[in-house]
Amino acid sequence: MSYFRNRRSRALFAKGLESLKMGLATCDATKLDEAVAVSQRAVDGLDTSSALLPDYLNLLGLALQARSSCTGSMVDEMRLINVYEHMVAVTPLNHPNRSWNVSLLGGALTFWFERTGSAAALERALFVLEQGLAATAPDHPERGWSLFALGRVLGHRYDHTGSAADLDRAIDLLWQALNITPYGHPSLPTFFVNIACDLANRFGRTGDIADLEQAIDIYEHVLTITPPDAADPNLAIANLGSALQSRYEHTGSLADLDRAIDLTEHALATAAVQDGKRAALLSNLGSVLQSRYEHTGSLADLDRAIDLTVQAIAATGHDHPARVRYLLNLGKAFATRFERTSRPADREQTLKLFREATGVISAPVADRVLAAREWGRIAAAAQFWDQAVQGFSAAVELMGLAAPRELGRADQEFQLSRFAWLASEATAACLQAGQPDRAVEVFEHSRAVLFSQVLDARSDLSSLRRAYPALAAQFVRCRDILDRPDTRLSAPADIDSTAAAGVDADIRKNAAAEFGHVLTEIRSRSGFERFLAPRRLAELLPAAENGPVVLLNVAPLRSDALILTTDGGVKVLPLPGVSDDAVIEQVNRFSDALALAHDSNVSSSARKAAVEAMTSVLIWLGDHITSPVLDDLGYTSTPRDDSPWPRVWWCPAGALSLLPIHAAGRHQSFAQRPDAVIDRVVSSTVPTLRALIHARRSKAADPQPKVLVVAMPHTPGQADLPGAADEAKHLQQLWGTRVTVLGLPNTISATYANVTAHLSDHAWVHFACHARSDNTNPSASHLLLADRPLTMTDLTQTRKPHAELAFLSACATAHSGTKVLDEPIHLAAGCQLAGYRHVIASLWTISDTDTAWLTKRFYTTLNAPTTVDTAAVVLHHAIRNLRALNRPRPHLWAPYTHTGP
Repeated sequence: MSYFRNRRSRALFAKGLESLKMGLATCDATKLDEAVAVSQRAVDGLDTSSALLPDYLNLLGLALQARSSCTGSMVDEMRLINVYEHMVAVTPLNHPNRSWNVSLLGGALTFWFERTGSAAALERALFVLEQGLAATAPDHPERGWSLFALGRVLGHRYDHTGSAADLDRAIDLLWQALNITPYGHPSLPTFFVNIACDLANRFGRTGDIADLEQAIDIYEHVLTITPPDAADPNLAIANLGSALQSRYEHTGSLADLDRAIDLTEHALATAAVQDGKRAALLSNLGSVLQSRYEHTGSLADLDRAIDLTVQAIAATGHDHPARVRYLLNLGKAFATRFERTSRPADREQTLKLFREATGVISAPVADRVLAAREWGRIAAAAQFWDQAVQGFSAAVELMGLAAPRELGRADQEFQLSRFAWLASEATAACLQAGQPDRAVEVFEHSRAVLFSQVLDARSDLSSLRRAYPALAAQFVRCRDILDRPDTRLSAPADIDSTAAAGVDADIRKNAAAEFGHVLTEIRSRSGFERFLAPRRLAELLPAAENGPVVLLNVAPLRSDALILTTDGGVKVLPLPGVSDDAVIEQVNRFSDALALAHDSNVSSSARKAAVEAMTSVLIWLGDHITSPVLDDLGYTSTPRDDSPWPRVWWCPAGALSLLPIHAAGRHQSFAQRPDAVIDRVVSSTVPTLRALIHARRSKAADPQPKVLVVAMPHTPGQADLPGAADEAKHLQQLWGTRVTVLGLPNTISATYANVTAHLSDHAWVHFACHARSDNTNPSASHLLLADRPLTMTDLTQTRKPHAELAFLSACATAHSGTKVLDEPIHLAAGCQLAGYRHVIASLWTISDTDTAWLTKRFYTTLNAPTTVDTAAVVLHHAIRNLRALNRPRPHLWAPYTHTGP
């Protein structure tokens, strides 16, 4: 009986194949329906154990794929995945076509992701293709295709999540595929196009023009080797046009712009009406025409760009991931035309498009953030304040999702760098809408995103442990994996760096997924509904219980100080003389002056001019920001010797965080009414309100804490720091056996291992050494030890539950750089995340001699009958005394800052 069944199935197989060939030639729906139906009957007629089953399922899959390509049927695509899953399941491991069959399943899953944005389909595709590649012998004829398929999917995951490790590994795999594929192979053009696309994407990430040039060269080469009857002859042409547009935007070459238009026009003109890539071609041509409009001002180009992008959107499903980018392009085009013509209808269309783009949940989250920000900006420009708050609020709520914990630290920082000024703009819009409470919440939740991810996850878990110990343990395990930025957690020692990054990315991704599930589970339990949820104003106001907290917000729309007090709530104090351009000008002026003041090779007159420039910046800060705030608070005089000093906590946003707010004002010796901040209040700086609340949760437990001193008076390749030894000896004189010194002669060496081992059982730590601040990669900022650096991320990974005080007697340890201004990425922040409640650090290069003097003064006073919680007051008086010695030279006395309660 099975013989006759199989014989009938063979006949049906032949008939299905013939129908498929005829249907493919003309997209004949009747023939394709017949091919699907007959192929299904052929599969059904086979014994389940038949060796022919994989081939028959393959034919059924091809028929479904062909019909879907012609009709756009999502049902066929879903069915195709099931068919290919069945095909792979019944294909023996030693079957010669297994690698190909696995690639077909991976391709079907990848296409489903491209159509729907389904992260589950993408991860399933990666799993299947990883397994398939691992099982493919190095000399297997299909190994090149297996490498290509996996590389292609990793490139997709980069597009969706922004993981640079995925992109680098994708490029590596694609090169491997090319290297083992013989010249003349029909797959070569496809391989080349994909690697060129990934190289162009890497240029967009790093700005390395060499990647873009190589991508363009590859596209040009593909045009010479692609046969006229290729399945997709326009792909290289269209992608070359996009790459040339990118080079035009980078170099301004009009020749590139004109050729980009010609190539995209040709690709669109020759694309079939039913071509699934037609929408992308329409959008690409609209984008490049917009670029030409910006150069020439030709309204005809802009009008055509709008028409083309409207067609692209019409040809794209509402849940298609690419739709958000088409909507963004069209929204920008309408916004540009509104600027030119002032047509209200264009502005209404712009708002509608950006609002719709924000809601495309299948799209990359970063694109949705950009859309929401544009929605807020356009609404604000139109003075539609409620709508502006809606747009900016949506952007803020999505920000954290755009930099998820599954990404490595560098990837997270890159994603957040795309949203520069969002926090300040959103806060300003809330204030303009008359919503100061919402403004504080937005200010808090849109800044220090990465800092807060770590800090919030390290919140007190005692209640959770008591109620649900198993959930608490699972939460901690996932958190601890995610708290290790960019590590090679369990990668084999002999694996290459690109593959190791891939291993790390997969571990983080799995931990992040589990973390999300655990968080959902915890929030489903009674009493934990708001576990790690964004704080409401009522939960933030306790930050001001010991004195006012001043949030400083600067935006193009308006600039304000938001003054938080426990009795008055939120008071908004406008700062009319402050703008983002003015702040950036002061930052640049101060930075240039600092460089000259510390340069021993410049003339004395140049250094004098630099000091005068710094002084003028401090006066500007006082006149425009700090004096209005302190006057409003009633802090207008210097407290008497027997009176306590008032405390103020400053929380500056954006570029203001690069300036010494605590040193603002005029520093006159005998002024009747003090102007300088330092003569009116004790200042501390905080990254967020939550950080201040977190630091106040515990008090100093040990009245005689153990002190670790890491002193590096001699560091290879660096100038000697004799003051480091003096600082260590002074602390030994004060506290004797409570002090452990590393780094001096006759003490334990200050190696990385020794320092990290001793940190855990010392509540106080004092670093007297060199430090390096990295403007382009602030997470790599580090303290120089005897053998290897101690980085900001090293500190972030540690947790010291009983840590109290960290004194960083080193240069620029509170300097974040300019990459992500609203993210505290520096050594001082690393100490905070490690658990130190009080952190003393510096904003710029410090003097070894003056710092040694300040250190002795600080610790001698702290040794009096006081507690570590007086650290801010003690530092304040030490700085005032240092100022008395160096009043005309603020670069010597003003860099020191306190962070904490």
